[in-house]
Amino acid sequence: MFRWIRTALEWLSHFETAQAIIHTEFFRTAFLPTAIAVLTGTSGVLGGVPAMWVIMATALAFGGAIQALLRGDELRERKKPIK
Repeated sequence: MFRWIRTALEWLSHFETAQAIIHTEFFRTAFLPTAIAVLTGTSGVLGGVPAMWVIMATALAFGGAIQALLRGDELRERKKPIK
């Protein structure tokens, strides 16, 4: 029984660590848009799409992710301005 509790507590600490990493500023502003761009490029290459379209889609996906983060921050600032 104690082994089960120990395992549950260990997985809970792993979950809390992952959650803390996901909520960092680096993950949100640098890693997430880059991961979206990499996934877009990889799916295009694996799908047999010409390189020009893969490069274009990757750039648009990265730009779209950055714009979404920027506009989300702007909206949050408008709702609760710092004064």
